[in-house]
Amino acid sequence: MDIREIEQKAYLGEKMPDLLTLHEQVFFILLRGLYMQLHNDYIDREQAAAEKKKIVAQYKKQLRREKFNSNLAKLQANFFREVEAAASRYAKTRSREAADELYQTIYKVQIKSHKGCDKTW
Repeated sequence: MDIREIEQKAYLGEKMPDLLTLHEQVFFILLRGLYMQLHNDYIDREQAAAEKKKIVAQYKKQLRREKFNSNLAKLQANFFREVEAAASRYAKTRSREAADELYQTIYKVQIKSHKGCDKTW
């Protein structure tokens, strides 16, 4: 559910929608409480606007964190899959090429080949 939908439901004093994430639930409850305070004249429009701005800013910041963490988890999972595949090839062949591939997979660098070097590990 996007920010506008949550804001609208909170403004109308509706019940919390189902299937919201924890952060969406907190955002909804904060806004609904803020709107209730405004409608009941506990706070004025200026204060409500200032507080809403802070709440929305923190919520958007949290959304960015969640997106970053999700992307990081995907990258990490892919990295470990690549390393496991390269490590398995090395374990099976015990060749210099497989060792170089494992090194390159882990460190994301290219290994320069040395001319005339035919030593094996």
